[in-house]
Amino acid sequence: MKKYLILICCAFSLTCISAQSELKGIPVSIAYLGQALIQPGVKISTEFNLKKFTQPANTGRSKNVYISPQIGFFTRPGIQNNLLVNTEIGIRRRNNENGFFTAFSLGAGYLREYQILSTSINLGDGKISSKNMEGRGFFLPSLNLEFGKSLNNSMDWYSKGSFGKKINASKQETTLAFIELGLRFWFGIR
Repeated sequence: MKKYLILICCAFSLTCISAQSELKGIPVSIAYLGQALIQPGVKISTEFNLKKFTQPANTGRSKNVYISPQIGFFTRPGIQNNLLVNTEIGIRRRNNENGFFTAFSLGAGYLREYQILSTSINLGDGKISSKNMEGRGFFLPSLNLEFGKSLNNSMDWYSKGSFGKKINASKQETTLAFIELGLRFWFGIR
């Protein structure tokens, strides 16, 4: 099941990317990813525009629909490590006069959680000799709200709040809250 979810996310991303007639400025985002503020991590993503809506020239605003493949890692040191593979599709509204933007997106991803169950410690030298870990996979749908500002033509800062639900057939569903603080770098023409 886990492999199928990852394949579906990748296939969906690649299908949308290949449907592009023109790629203008491919951004790369690097962000601090915090789950419940106690599990620090990092997230790397990119973004592809699917549709840009034209606005009257005098409004100074623009809208676009985008898809964003992402990979992230966060940890609760000494207890668990988590790997997240996610795809989001959303709409962004940008005020071209002052550079502020907001975005709303829906995500579907796969979360792999590695829980440390036990450790063995050598009492002679105090070193950890082995760790017993258990890995579990979860489907993670999410709702995301982003706010940010363009710093210049090639860089934005942003903050994003996300709420998702860990879904697994053998475990109870759990709601997760994430906070991202990051920079988006644009390569090529924006």
